[in-house]
Amino acid sequence: MATYATKQLPKLKKGAWRPRIGKTHKGREVEFIVGRPADTSENEAKRRIDSIKSLYRNQCDEQGVDYWKPISLTYARKIARGEQNPLIYNVSHMGKRDQYHASEDFFIFRQLQRVGVNLVADDPFALQRGEAVVKQLFQEQIDKAVAQAIRDVRSKYPELDEPPVVPDDPSTAELTTFHEALRQFRQYLLETSPKTEAGQLIDNRRKRRDQARWLIETHDDIPLWQLNKTECQKLVSYWGNRPETKKSKRCSNSHSKHMIACLTAFFEWCDESDLRWNKPKGKLDRTILKLPQDKKNNGFGQIGPETYKVHQLAQLAKAADNQGKLILGLSLNCAFGAAEIGRITAECFFSGVHPHAELLNLDSTPDDWFCYFRWNRPKSDVYGEWLLWEEVIPLVEWGIDRAKNVGQDRLILSKRNRPFYRDHAKNKQTSFANWFNALRKPFLSDDFPAHPFGTLRDTLPSILRHEYSQEISSVCLAHGETGSDSLIECYTSRPFGKLHTAIRELKGKFQPVLDELVVT
Repeated sequence: MATYATKQLPKLKKGAWRPRIGKTHKGREVEFIVGRPADTSENEAKRRIDSIKSLYRNQCDEQGVDYWKPISLTYARKIARGEQNPLIYNVSHMGKRDQYHASEDFFIFRQLQRVGVNLVADDPFALQRGEAVVKQLFQEQIDKAVAQAIRDVRSKYPELDEPPVVPDDPSTAELTTFHEALRQFRQYLLETSPKTEAGQLIDNRRKRRDQARWLIETHDDIPLWQLNKTECQKLVSYWGNRPETKKSKRCSNSHSKHMIACLTAFFEWCDESDLRWNKPKGKLDRTILKLPQDKKNNGFGQIGPETYKVHQLAQLAKAADNQGKLILGLSLNCAFGAAEIGRITAECFFSGVHPHAELLNLDSTPDDWFCYFRWNRPKSDVYGEWLLWEEVIPLVEWGIDRAKNVGQDRLILSKRNRPFYRDHAKNKQTSFANWFNALRKPFLSDDFPAHPFGTLRDTLPSILRHEYSQEISSVCLAHGETGSDSLIECYTSRPFGKLHTAIRELKGKFQPVLDELVVT
């Protein structure tokens, strides 16, 4: 069933619906009659109102005015009367006889089409003659303007040996500039990208819009017709060479990769859009420069990510409140980051003997607790589960009780009892970073490094990788895809039993931290 932006019709006046839409150049509101109950349904009346409003908005945006233009108003009244769709454009009497008058009709006809009026001409051949005249006049003006511009440049700069660059065919050149096209690309992403439940763009599309904005801020503006393969390669190579940031450091390999990906997406969009620009043939060199600082190691090769030592984590746990202890516990026990911890709810936990303990070859008891989640991650939809250490369980119970008491689903909350992880925000994890920075600040010294919050989740997987296997470490991080929606197939294809056993066996390594994870 069709839906309409107009939800409520105006009250009947003299037996008809008479909405007021827009105003005249003198500022008076314009009234339309969109039908009467006797001959027009309410849905048809709403459709007419929506069409008139759309026409008014488009006309104002197109011509930079805030009132009805006479020709647009004429067709708005036709829409109000419910005339057949498409509407008929009546070519003028002189336009049917003379090609130069037909060119005026052609201008009006196209102008109405641009603002959204669905039109057909009663004499399409007259409009074709008018269009031919317009193209001829347009070409003559372009040729004269280009010739005059070249003469002006040569007279002003006689030392130039090479003539200025001009398009092969000025009449077909795309006049949109590089920056203008990027702005259109950003608008396209805003209008067509998937959105979260909160109505915000998903992260990768929001970042893509930011990257397009950075391209505008970084590169000079040129006409789009000048964006040939050489110019495209210059843009890509600029980011491949890892330019300096505002902090006078070379940008990261990852940043360059994402900026080049944005350029590639922009070229594809331009090629498929209504712009008169075709993507250059052949591949562009997207090589990214490798720098010495890309390889951080201690002289014996890169061992793994830098993480806090157990005694340092114990200091943090001792200083944390109950929620802080819960965050630390889940980070270390389940290798969770802010996105996982911030979305955790009571439904993510179950206690007792694992229902598939025999299949997993897992020694499970009635006292066991597990955390499980099918992550709503932008990149994949991956099932994961983790055995909980017994010291973490009371903290989880505390979090569940608090969430119920304040009427929230999520366990990690702000002082105002709102979700710590802000789905609607641009930087969703800011609250976690700020909390962790404040927690570690009193301990920072030469012996206590300023590792970011995200390194907490690397602690357990790093140990698993070295003492067990890379596969177990990957399962712990919920990497990859299950390949099936069947949980049984998931269990048979991924060694969760080995992961749970490894987590149980590694508890001793974290005991100094666990001893501090006491609910107060």
